[in-house]
Amino acid sequence: MKAFPITIRDFRPVDEAIITDGGVSVKEIKPKTMESKLVSGLYFAGEIIDVTGFTGGFNLQIAFSTANAAALG
Repeated sequence: MKAFPITIRDFRPVDEAIITDGGVSVKEIKPKTMESKLVSGLYFAGEIIDVTGFTGGFNLQIAFSTANAAALG
């Protein structure tokens, strides 16, 4: 992977840069610990959670923040 050159020819419009919908409803997750309200000991983080937003780091921030909450929970 260290020698895998890629040439970017063009960019797609920002309205196509959306995190995919779907996943576990936030209503079914304890926000402080990311633990399932339905199954004890089951934790969620990142894009498995039903959140929507523009890309550009927001999905990474969600992944990092929810993983941190689950690890500390």
